[in-house]
Amino acid sequence: QLILYPNPATTNTVWLKTISGSPILEYSIFDITGRKILSYPTDRLNINECVEVDISGLKSGIYIIGARGDNNSYFSKLIVE
Repeated sequence: QLILYPNPATTNTVWLKTISGSPILEYSIFDITGRKILSYPTDRLNINECVEVDISGLKSGIYIIGARGDNNSYFSKLIVE
């Protein structure tokens, strides 16, 4: 499971945190149509660790953050104001 904060986002960054499942190897940002906008590898983000996500290039709107682990994928909605 993923937690994004702050959400809705009003700053240039949000924090992504996992609270269960396998370590995250990569996270991606998708627009509402499912088109991948950005993708970032991680250094095996483990449970309860956080990573700062730069969203300064995103326009206001609704996005999906996807995170891929060893055996799982997680998704969460992000609102950028």
